[in-house]
Amino acid sequence: MQKGVQLVYEKSESNYPLSCCSGLRMTATAEPSADMLKSADPVGDFVKERGGNLPIRKILIANNGMAATKSILSIRQWAYLTLGDEKAIQFVAMATPEDLNANAEFIRLADTFVEVPGGSNKNNYANVDLIIQTAISQGVDAVWPGWGHASENPKLPNGLAEKGIKFIGPKGPVMYVLGDKIAANILAQTAKVSVHSSLCARVLWWVVEMMSLR
Repeated sequence: MQKGVQLVYEKSESNYPLSCCSGLRMTATAEPSADMLKSADPVGDFVKERGGNLPIRKILIANNGMAATKSILSIRQWAYLTLGDEKAIQFVAMATPEDLNANAEFIRLADTFVEVPGGSNKNNYANVDLIIQTAISQGVDAVWPGWGHASENPKLPNGLAEKGIKFIGPKGPVMYVLGDKIAANILAQTAKVSVHSSLCARVLWWVVEMMSLR
């Protein structure tokens, strides 16, 4: 597939039912009400009842493998137990040729998948521009990055925020701070969080070093 070309595939209704996941622990946060069970928009009603204003009805899974599989199964379980409809939230998966050839489970679980370039993750799951472009083209409300790949790149939440798309994870400025060990430790100590003495020494050394450069 040529770089930048996206193929979108709609899935049939033969996706895995929750009955196939009997070995997984299920925990409901709330019993679905009678009104919610009859609602045409259970997600919107759920968010409105709790004072929210940003219902997430469609999510782009910007990851693969176990991370993608677990996220879809977990959210479907929550939707079934809380809203009474496991398909209340739709999923779009990013899928490389390698994932497609392996018949990856997360692709089968998703409602729709978009084929993205294969090879190194810089071509796909770690490609911030591609993720944002895919999120826009698919009309999703939010992006779930999983772990690894682009999940700790502050450019992703910042870029999505500019497009009005929710990033399911920490905000960009938090990532910037926590991505720097010294800054993270200074922040932790400011918040009165105990840190190891050796880390305190490193922080002190860094502060002295910075002051000497002034």
